[in-house]
Amino acid sequence: MASYKDSLKMNLESMQKMKPFVIMSMMYPKMLGCTPGSPELLFVQQATTAKKPVLGLETADYQFSILTKPGDKKAAEQLVEFVKDFQKSKKEFNELLALYRSQDVEALYLATQKDEQFKDQMEDLLWNRNANWVPIITKAIQEKPSFFAVGAGHLGGDKGVIALLKKQGYKVKAVK
Repeated sequence: MASYKDSLKMNLESMQKMKPFVIMSMMYPKMLGCTPGSPELLFVQQATTAKKPVLGLETADYQFSILTKPGDKKAAEQLVEFVKDFQKSKKEFNELLALYRSQDVEALYLATQKDEQFKDQMEDLLWNRNANWVPIITKAIQEKPSFFAVGAGHLGGDKGVIALLKKQGYKVKAVK
């Protein structure tokens, strides 16, 4: 925890009340060397300015339940592993970021499948959520033109949103 205290400039008492995934997410700016912007926030602002409705594919409570499902013990172990070899974690994160920037969703999918630390959580983190979203997406796009933003990790593979929409008969193409 001393490493987190030094990196995050927070006292240990404050961190004891936080869920491990929150502390881990606070380390990403250290990996990037900057504070990342929020594409989601930008899209919501643009939609609000254009007086477009903004809906979610799932609730924040559901997202929180998925992130906390492994339990604090497992999440704490992942957090310790994350910081124990911070340089390795940083390298892996930057490799994923490079794949994201190259817009290679299949390579990004394959890279996420190699992550042993989260392999047993993929069903909950990605695949079940993708399957839940596709009926919502298809219903919305049948009613009117719609825009959906999802994390890049949800796109690739045979259980990804793109493949699931194609199985429903939709044509999906990348917009660069």
